[in-house]
Amino acid sequence: MAGDTIEGRNLQIFLNGTLLTEPYVEHTGKRPLGIKTLETFGAVKVEQGKLFVAGDNRDYSRDSRDPSFGLISVADVRGKVLQIVRSPDPTRNGVTPK
Repeated sequence: MAGDTIEGRNLQIFLNGTLLTEPYVEHTGKRPLGIKTLETFGAVKVEQGKLFVAGDNRDYSRDSRDPSFGLISVADVRGKVLQIVRSPDPTRNGVTPK
């Protein structure tokens, strides 16, 4: 979010200097042609009205780690939560938010 700094080092993502725990991220080690590895990228400061986005299949994702993709505008985000799939509170898993 705005004001945050995101950095990637050796397949790990740091948010404001703190390593993120991301058990959902997959690394297959296979990368299609034309997609940069992006295992390590410099610190990116998130501007007001923008978001840094990263896919969970990091070896294939075209996302904010790639300078040609970059940050996205908050105004461009569209969607609705259909179901909670994974929550720290297990009683919320499978719930459809109202």
